[in-house]
Amino acid sequence: MSSAGESEMSEPAKKIQPDNATKPVPDGHAPGHDGEHMPEGEEEAPHGTRAAAIVRWVIILSVAAVAAFTVGKCIVDSAAGPSAESQTVWTCPMHPQIVQNEPGECPICGMDLVPKQREAAHEDHANADGGVAGLVPVTISEERIQSSGIRTTKAVRKSLEGGIRTLGTVAPDERRFADVTARVPGWLGSVRVAAVGDRVRRGQLLASIESPDVLAASRELVQLRSLGSTQALAGADLAAPVRQRLELLGLPRGQIDRIERTGQPVGAVPISAPIAGTVIARSAIPGSYVDRGAPLYQIGDLSTVWVLVDVYPRDLPRVSVGQHAVVQLEGGAAPPVEGTVTYLYPTTDLQTRTTRVRIELQNTDGRIRPGLFAEVTLHAPPVDAVVVPSEAVASTGEQEHVFVATGGGRFEPRRVRTGTRSGAEVAIVEGLAEGEEVVSSSAFLLDSESRLRSAIQGGGGSAGGGHQGHGQ
Repeated sequence: MSSAGESEMSEPAKKIQPDNATKPVPDGHAPGHDGEHMPEGEEEAPHGTRAAAIVRWVIILSVAAVAAFTVGKCIVDSAAGPSAESQTVWTCPMHPQIVQNEPGECPICGMDLVPKQREAAHEDHANADGGVAGLVPVTISEERIQSSGIRTTKAVRKSLEGGIRTLGTVAPDERRFADVTARVPGWLGSVRVAAVGDRVRRGQLLASIESPDVLAASRELVQLRSLGSTQALAGADLAAPVRQRLELLGLPRGQIDRIERTGQPVGAVPISAPIAGTVIARSAIPGSYVDRGAPLYQIGDLSTVWVLVDVYPRDLPRVSVGQHAVVQLEGGAAPPVEGTVTYLYPTTDLQTRTTRVRIELQNTDGRIRPGLFAEVTLHAPPVDAVVVPSEAVASTGEQEHVFVATGGGRFEPRRVRTGTRSGAEVAIVEGLAEGEEVVSSSAFLLDSESRLRSAIQGGGGSAGGGHQGHGQ
């Protein structure tokens, strides 16, 4: 083999030659490219070894290039965040919590799902102290703001009239009630007052009970008084316990004296009204048998009635005994009635977290009936506070919130705590500063949009706020 052929043979090719390549080559079968025999001690590699090595290195370099490109793209995508391109999802207009990646029907109401652009979440977050659960900030275009009728109002500091408005119920004065019961067992002989609503005087006869016990005791008294003059002193001593027993059975002293004077025993016990007032309830039925202690009548003096109202903790410090109140009865046909706070109950309702307050009203004409509902305004001193329109505040039952305009069409839900309410205005105790702009009309549209975007983003909002959504 020529020297040129020897130089073409690479060192790696020599190393991978098989063992049988070292064997002597018979004459006439030289493997050289030029037909010459190789020098003694040197032998050529098998055909294709060099091509295989080249292919192998090409494959290795290709795999390395593809891997480098893939890793680099992942790094770029990770650094860039979510794609800026919108992705279409389908949601239910009536139930925004229903979101899926393909068309279909709402499993709740059966409506066709409508397409909605799911946009990249904004990098800003709501204020951690003022976020509202289930809501996220919303950014919408100026055109949508105008077409939706969204208006904003600045929160201002002013003196707000201190009236506390609440609802109440008319109730009878518990101190002016009396129950009439049977003091002896017997039969109801006569019932003079038989209708609920009848007005009675103090001492007026209501009914009478025919009692065998009273009849027996009165006969015994007559017998003792009929003793002869020689036994008059002893008879007087024996009659005293009988008189006392008749009094305990409900017989008036005047009637006992008449028995002794006339010698005529009686068996009927009169039932009289203990107070003047109106019959509230009646159980007395003529001819019926009653036991001792059975209820017969309930009488109430309705010349004075109560209005019981529930006051929330935020208003309770401004309520006191003697405070003036104006009461508008249910229906509004009668003019308002003025009253006075007479008592603050010592406990708070565990369910409503309110404290009951008692207002006393004069009811000489009887037109204020127990059981009526009433709107009550408790007059209180004015308060100085940050004030916004009442319609700007939305309530979920557990918390209240407003939408604050932060500029550029962005509206941020903000949790607030309200105080005094007066007409169409409400004081903000916490969560809003003077001069901030809040949505005062069509806030419900922003609320719906915010809840929809919160559902689409999958987080459902949090107490600390969520990502800001972009408007369309």
